[in-house]
Amino acid sequence: MAGELTLAKVERRANENTTTLLELIESGDRGALQSWVDGKSRTELAWMVLALGAGYLEREAEADRLHITDGIIRRENEVLENANKRLFAEKRALTDKVLEQRQINEARAAAAPTKGRRVA
Repeated sequence: MAGELTLAKVERRANENTTTLLELIESGDRGALQSWVDGKSRTELAWMVLALGAGYLEREAEADRLHITDGIIRRENEVLENANKRLFAEKRALTDKVLEQRQINEARAAAAPTKGRRVA
């Protein structure tokens, strides 16, 4: 049936009406807003309120997800920052040990007698 009213049609129309309503509110034209609202039935207005509420709840849920994700990322960053600090400290310690070992090896090489070589 072409004129059959389905939930999908009602929801789509409510979303369209909600979009128009928000545009009229943002425009600040009270007269246009009032005449547009006066032309709507109570059922249409009720569905618009439901659509606005559903949109609000979706945004709130998204904000909650973003807040949780932000917290997780901040914690991961803290862990990575601490790991980087430890790794750089270990790198510094190993670099110092390598330099110290080089100095020891160079001192040993300088102190060792030369075998089979004539000193001029």
